[in-house]
Order: sequence, then structure tokens, then C-alpha cells
Amino acid sequence: MRECCISNAKALLELELPSGQIEDIRTMLQGSRELVTFLNDPVITARQKEHVMEKIGEKAGLDPKLVNFLKRCCVVEIPDQIPQIVECYQELLDQKEGIINGTLYYAGDSDPDQLIRQATEDITRRVSGAKVKLTAVRDDSLLGGYLVRAGGVEYDKSFSGQLDRLLNRINNRR
Repeated sequence: MRECCISNAKALLELELPSGQIEDIRTMLQGSRELVTFLNDPVITARQKEHVMEKIGEKAGLDPKLVNFLKRCCVVEIPDQIPQIVECYQELLDQKEGIINGTLYYAGDSDPDQLIRQATEDITRRVSGAKVKLTAVRDDSLLGGYLVRAGGVEYDKSFSGQLDRLLNRINNRR
């Protein structure tokens, strides 16, 4: 399924749509459980789903190429994969624009937005000119601080990581 999403995301990327329209689709899907249920309902025909996509596209002022893409998803019976296709699209677009995507793991009651700003500054200092986009995930096993995994690299500023490094130094001196 991931390969299907990636190939459809590549096709979507090639359409060179106006900025923000894919985000509009993401917002629409996240904000309407009824629409997602409708698109996933096997009893509703592809033709009916196509018609609804046409109406949504008209009301939202979506680019006709995007509307045709969404209708095609209905015809080939993959409307349930549209959210994953949108995610893959965003990953490919970020990659094309040189943006490093990553995950920031943090512990406790830390403010994830503040930690994201701090980690982004740290990474930008280390990798000159890097553009970084991080999402935050709580992980209390870190004890405090944060751990970032981005672009195949790990930046460990967690308390548990500091303790591990300290123990390694102590054990290496013996």
C-alpha cells in the first residue's frame, strides 16, 4: 500500500498545483469524519464518490487537475488512501525543497513547541542552511530533555542519553 501512495503522491507532485490546495484537502479530511466514512463506504459507488468530489472541488475552488486526481482515486477504488497519499505528497515536496523532516521525542511536561524551536536552532547551527520540520512525540523514558531523529541522524539531548554517555565514559576508564 505504501508504494501505491508514493506513486500517487509523485503523480500529484507532477501536477504542480497551487500552494495550499493539498493542505486544504488534508484539513477537509481531518475535519469531516462524515466525508471519510463516505469515501470508505463500499456500498457507495465510485460514480457517487466522483460526483461528491466534483462538488467539493467546485465549492472549495480546487484546481481542476486536483479534482480530477481525487475523482480518479474514487474510480480506481483507493479513496481511503487519500490521507496517506497527501502525507506522502508532503514528504516528497519537503524533500524537493530541501527540508529535513524529523521527530522530536520529549519527556514529561516539557513544552514541545519550545523544544522544537530549540532543536531546530541546534540543527540549523550544526548543518548550515538546513531547513528543518519536526513533529513532537512524548516519550517519558527520556527522563527529560529531548531526542531528535531527522535526516538519518540522531541528536540526543535527553537526560537518559546523557546518563548513558556518562556511564560509558566511567566504564571505559576502568
